[in-house]
Amino acid sequence: QQWYRLAVTLVIVLMSTHWVVGKYQRWRRSQRGWYLMLQESKHRALILPPECVHEAPLRSPITRVTRKVMRKISRHTANGGDNHPIISIDPSFLPDDASPLLVFVNSRSGGQLGGYLTSQLKQNLNPLQVVDLHKTDPKFALRLFSNLPKLRIMVCGGDGTVAWILQALEELVEIDPKPPVGILPLGTGNDLARVLGWGG
Repeated sequence: QQWYRLAVTLVIVLMSTHWVVGKYQRWRRSQRGWYLMLQESKHRALILPPECVHEAPLRSPITRVTRKVMRKISRHTANGGDNHPIISIDPSFLPDDASPLLVFVNSRSGGQLGGYLTSQLKQNLNPLQVVDLHKTDPKFALRLFSNLPKLRIMVCGGDGTVAWILQALEELVEIDPKPPVGILPLGTGNDLARVLGWGG
């Protein structure tokens, strides 16, 4: 599908021209700002606009599921407390043609490739869309993005990483229907990709 081809093309370009692309993008960001710059890209429909992201205090009216998420955040935050903000996503600000991409990356997969890919993807998407599984529980990110229409998921990692995300999706019954999932093999354990003829 088109969203998957765009996502894979983005990753390939980042991995193959990392020095030149990275230096040029840093310069353009300093001149124009990241979102204005990315609006000219071919993958702009995959980007979550910054105006969709809001912060709310912990004592604001929230759902039961969000309360559980916020308690978890507060426990893992050194300065947690009643005034610690929580991020929410408002889909009403999405462009009509948007298909936001949520990317899960195992930063420890593929030697140094996982960490590098995480860094580069954050420069080409809204950083909130790139989840480092070494630092963040996938269920938190899935709940955060669950209200977005036409959400797409990309998993960058080996078989264990893919199984982890699919299991998390299965356990979150509130996410229905399930969004389509694309896989980018990364690491050594890529039997699924080999069997399906995706390389790896």
